[in-house]
Amino acid sequence: MIDETAAVTIEESDPPVYLVDLADGGRLIFQNRELADPRPGTLNDRWLATHPGDALDANGRDFRAIRDYWFGIAERAEPSGAGSQWEPVAEALQRTLSTLPTSTAREGLLRYGLYLEEPPDGPAILWVASGIIENVLRDHGRSIMDRTFPEFLRQDDALVSGSRRFRIGDLRCRAWGFDPGFRPDNAGISIFENLIEEARP
Repeated sequence: MIDETAAVTIEESDPPVYLVDLADGGRLIFQNRELADPRPGTLNDRWLATHPGDALDANGRDFRAIRDYWFGIAERAEPSGAGSQWEPVAEALQRTLSTLPTSTAREGLLRYGLYLEEPPDGPAILWVASGIIENVLRDHGRSIMDRTFPEFLRQDDALVSGSRRFRIGDLRCRAWGFDPGFRPDNAGISIFENLIEEARP
């Protein structure tokens, strides 16, 4: 199997994806978790899928040796698709926020779900009601309890403050603190949506 390897590319997405190009023109694709815990069935299945009728029959020791060789020759590259599983979710959240008006009063959290706080001695923060975020996550089959989403937003400098509870009258509302620039202008989103509509047959 090592002799059959022509090149290995690590796409630096989150998590990474491993592309193994074979000398005969075939390609094996592995997810990060599949190489973190190398099970021979995974390698044998990938091989047989690209070489029907030619079983590899590798064992666990074989796979670990092959994996370590791949790590040694791998080259890193930008991802060919989404850089993170969270990118489409973040984009959907931006599209949602672009349709909502902002308010400079806390009551805006209850009325629109957005409150732009502009403290005199610090940068502005756009507070987004947790309910809005939860709805977007649910639409993508995700949970608001998944801690990797806020981590992704922080890495991109979109989330600037942890969630906070606001008391508005007799009601309490939890909101996430975003950089105001995370909410795009309505015009830009409208143009994007129009392009999608025009592209459909």
